[in-house]
Amino acid sequence: MYNANKLELDLVLITETADPPVTKITDLAKYIYASKQKDKLAKRKQRESVVETKEIRLGINFKRPISRFQGDKGLFFIR
Repeated sequence: MYNANKLELDLVLITETADPPVTKITDLAKYIYASKQKDKLAKRKQRESVVETKEIRLGINFKRPISRFQGDKGLFFIR
């Protein structure tokens, strides 16, 4: 505490469940800003990891020319 007051900074509690609790001498506003930026980046990466899938349904009860057309459409859709 004395060192934090001497440097005119804040004593920030990082992990209170550890024994002994982990603290850091830093500017509180700067620490909160960095924490929010880290959370934003984690959320952005989570959104980017979602993959869109394409689906196509092909039936087997068609006549041959129609099924060839369906197959061509399916191949075009996949590409």
